[in-house]
Amino acid sequence: MVNKTKLADNFEHYAYMGNESTYEESDFAPSFNNKFLVFYTGRDLETTSRSSTPYLNLYKTTMPGTLGASDIFMVEVYNVGSYGIPQNLGSKINTESKETFPFISDSDVVYFASDGHPGLGGLDIFSIDLKNQGKVKNLGNPINSPNDDFSLIFDDETSSGFFASNRTGGIGGDDIYALKTIDCKVSISGNAVDKDSEKPLPFATINAKNISGGNIGEAQTDAQGNYTIEIPCQESQYSIVANLEGYEEGSLFMITTPDEKKVKNARVILEESSKVAVIGADLVKVLKLAPIYFDLNSSYLRNDVFENLDKVVAYMKKRPEVKVEIGAHTDSREEDDYNLWLSDRRAKRTVAYIISEGIDSSRITGKGYGETELINKCVNGVICSDRDHQLNRRSEFILIE
Repeated sequence: MVNKTKLADNFEHYAYMGNESTYEESDFAPSFNNKFLVFYTGRDLETTSRSSTPYLNLYKTTMPGTLGASDIFMVEVYNVGSYGIPQNLGSKINTESKETFPFISDSDVVYFASDGHPGLGGLDIFSIDLKNQGKVKNLGNPINSPNDDFSLIFDDETSSGFFASNRTGGIGGDDIYALKTIDCKVSISGNAVDKDSEKPLPFATINAKNISGGNIGEAQTDAQGNYTIEIPCQESQYSIVANLEGYEEGSLFMITTPDEKKVKNARVILEESSKVAVIGADLVKVLKLAPIYFDLNSSYLRNDVFENLDKVVAYMKKRPEVKVEIGAHTDSREEDDYNLWLSDRRAKRTVAYIISEGIDSSRITGKGYGETELINKCVNGVICSDRDHQLNRRSEFILIE
């Protein structure tokens, strides 16, 4: 049972007190009208706020059943003195930490402070359009700072408001600041491309993220892989992030100034997930290359291997951080010492070709393994076909860094 306590003679302030953990987590989807009250409640009522819309009030709660230190709840108002059961607005808004100092504007946008959502430091001010099922957004710089920023109230008609902060430069512990929004946008255009082929990637999802990870803009690439996205001009440092099925997430760090209204040629590069190699991976398998074989008793590169070696070169040029060791192998015919010598020559010839194509010698090394790592049964004394022996006369390209 929830006990209701009226704190005023009008609908501006109400608190709900209770000990029962009967409040379930949910992504509550309210339909705003005069029946609904959005609020914080709790044993220790710290803040209340009210918009001009009747019956929409915000309170703080630390009662049992919350998701964290304090949560935002909603309750239906039937008439004077008659209310429904408080409903937690769910994990979309409430975190394991503190959601506090809420305010709802005339346009049904809820502003609140939180130290649980990604922020710039301490308490940050966030917004969410519950009526249109929006996402939680960090209001970013200059409203939020590395210190505590909270208690925002906002007038939609004048696009102005006030908030409190203990940021550096204030007069006291917590100071009140005024703000006025300006419809100032930066238009960023560019494209998303495949890392290896540089072909455009259509229908990739593009998001702009501020330095705290909050989403400040969304777009999608068209059939030619191009996109245009708008972000608030006060965002001086941010990232353009691209996602597409089958690819690893790609990002591009950006720095712009408020007087830059258009940015062009912002290219985001995505790497195909199947081409992401881990340490120890063989690029022959990663790149789906045909096996690179040698003729019997020969260390010379065959004409049919250059196309695949060039693909290894292209892969390394696109990834300057990658280092590769070439492992050259022989079959079991001939003496063991001879096979070690022969495989070493094969490795050195392969390394020399890759360096000649523009790869720095510090990034490519070679080692001959002779017949010490056969991949089939064709050891000394076992009769095998030429094809089976051929399988052992191979080169591997192992990612070592």
